[in-house]
Amino acid sequence: SRDITVRTKDVQLVSELSQGIGSILQTGVSVNNYGPQYYISTLAELRPQLLEEAMKDAKVRAEAITKAVGGSVGAVTSVRSGVFQVTTPDSTMTADGGAYDTTTIKKTVTSTVSVTFKTK
Repeated sequence: SRDITVRTKDVQLVSELSQGIGSILQTGVSVNNYGPQYYISTLAELRPQLLEEAMKDAKVRAEAITKAVGGSVGAVTSVRSGVFQVTTPDSTMTADGGAYDTTTIKKTVTSTVSVTFKTK
């Protein structure tokens, strides 16, 4: 019995090899295939960009809300960042400590920010 770990950025090749496990089974070799796990190797670099985009979105939303009642948005008074959720596209999965799906190559990364603005 032997465990094998392969780390590569060629995720398409890993997917193809994983799907082709049947040819090994046909030779009589016993294989337990738990399937590949796909991670985002650039998540640390993505986080600041995603938080910046979330802050811009928060301001746009705050402006829309305050404009509807005749107000305007002032300076930021506080910010809280939520956990990151790495999920399959179009997933609604969330977890208090964050979620990290490793079953698919394509992923959606989301985080929430809670921003408090002064009003003018």
